[in-house]
Amino acid sequence: MTLAGRFDDGPVVIALSGGPDSGAVAAIAAGSGVPARCLHVDHGLSGSGAMREAALGIATGLGLEIDVLVVDPASESETALRKARYEALLENLRPGETLVTGHTSDDQAETVLLNLLRGTGPRGLAGIPSARGRIRRPFLDVPASELRAVAVQSGLAFVDDPENASTRHLRNRIRHELLPLLERSFQPAIRETLTRTASNMSDLADALEAVVARVPMERSPSGVRAPMGRLAAVDTAVRRQVFRVMFQTVRPPTTPTTDEVLRLESTFAGAGPSEFADTDARGFVEGPWLVLGQRARTEVSKARLANGLAWAGFRFGLEPGGGDDVRLSRWSFASDAAELWVRQVGRADTVAMRVGSKHAAEAIREWGFRPESHPVVVDDEDRIVWIPGVRHAWKPLPGDAPPGIGYLVKVVDQDSSWAPYEP
Repeated sequence: MTLAGRFDDGPVVIALSGGPDSGAVAAIAAGSGVPARCLHVDHGLSGSGAMREAALGIATGLGLEIDVLVVDPASESETALRKARYEALLENLRPGETLVTGHTSDDQAETVLLNLLRGTGPRGLAGIPSARGRIRRPFLDVPASELRAVAVQSGLAFVDDPENASTRHLRNRIRHELLPLLERSFQPAIRETLTRTASNMSDLADALEAVVARVPMERSPSGVRAPMGRLAAVDTAVRRQVFRVMFQTVRPPTTPTTDEVLRLESTFAGAGPSEFADTDARGFVEGPWLVLGQRARTEVSKARLANGLAWAGFRFGLEPGGGDDVRLSRWSFASDAAELWVRQVGRADTVAMRVGSKHAAEAIREWGFRPESHPVVVDDEDRIVWIPGVRHAWKPLPGDAPPGIGYLVKVVDQDSSWAPYEP
């Protein structure tokens, strides 16, 4: 495939930094006939002015429209700069446009090695994806030297970003120190080897993520969550990949470290909440969910059960119905109290069985939940009549109502702020 044949048919937007790689991509796009324009992000750092002027000159010389986006990142860390840059670029796309970057096989090799040093899983070893959402990286298999040659031959007045020479960034130390050392002393073709590794691991990561997609995660403005029962039912490798997806949802585009994945796994296993760098999201268990996000504090210890009551990740409902045609809890629902209540499970709580009783905490664990974060439904005498998440319960109407007529007590739509996760 020629370099010019790598663009989508629709309009494209070149993320034009003013450097040789993105400049070459802009030149290739201008010569291919594909509808194209450029966006440049100005972070206001040292050297940003020269990069902006170079980007403006390149776009003007190629006859391409260009807009400059002035972005003030949260910090000058690699993660903050990249996050702010992509957010600005994607927010300024027009309908039908895709964003094209100038990432090369050199960038791919550096990313794989960077992720390996940090500790990563299959997706991290797969490096930079060639496509994600509205982003396209069609030159990931092309060496940077080849794009630089295109920029030179096109007569572009590009500028090498001074930030790329700063050794305060780990990626730059990999680029200028580690990769040359590996080439000289261990593997002359290390860049090609790492790029091939990324391609191989991408196939594996795709297969693994197809399995992960069967775990019904949900997300909201406060974070992302996955059902504890489903997490307990899958293999460890799949569960840990779910955790990586959760991290990349609340802290894109950073790949979580192995230590972070293991800490979230310890929270899943019952070790208590966990905290992580570069995000104010915490890992914790809430009702039937493992949550990576903001904890919604419950201000009261007991609440009257009513339609729409939200408590510990559940939203409760009462609706008219009979108890004979639904799958009820195996525990005896012997209360005819006028009111039902929701509260946290207590250490001494028991639930009535058809024969005898059982400690509530033990029963909750058997169903794959965590007692310390799981609510129970009790009657006026504080007897447990239902454990949410375990089938349904049925509350008969008091007085002279016909047998089998009452209210079905159930979990309804959870919390309306949560919606199914979509990659």
